[in-house]
Amino acid sequence: MSLSSEVQARIPASTLRELTNQGSTGVVAINTTVLDAAAADAAAEFELEVGLTFDATDARHVAAGVQGVLYYLHLCAGPPKRELADALRERWERAMAKLATTLGGEARLLPRSGSTLDPTQERSGARPDHDRARWRDYVVGLRPDVDDPLTE
Repeated sequence: MSLSSEVQARIPASTLRELTNQGSTGVVAINTTVLDAAAADAAAEFELEVGLTFDATDARHVAAGVQGVLYYLHLCAGPPKRELADALRERWERAMAKLATTLGGEARLLPRSGSTLDPTQERSGARPDHDRARWRDYVVGLRPDVDDPLTE
């Protein structure tokens, strides 16, 4: 399904008729040209803000995208709907910010390793576990005036 189809499935037709046919009286159908344009604008801004291409099969993308389409439709409705458009914009920006930090370009990189090495529990002052033979002459607390046996 496209974003405009998702909006039509979630928003009452009477609301969409009013928002897509602004100023026209007696219209009984949704102006799909206006709805598709708002959906295209929302999908484009979604891609810019989140860093991912809008995917209508991902429910997280659709939830944010529907907010964006409603924002654009209310924005075009003029001054009476401007306050509602601002509230929708805030909700939409929060949704996009959440997606950006979990899925998109701002997603946190979690540390991980494929190493087979295990950390050791070395004691302070003991020879390092990783190469005991090399450190057999290691002397704890060696004074600088005493010759270092490792550098000979």
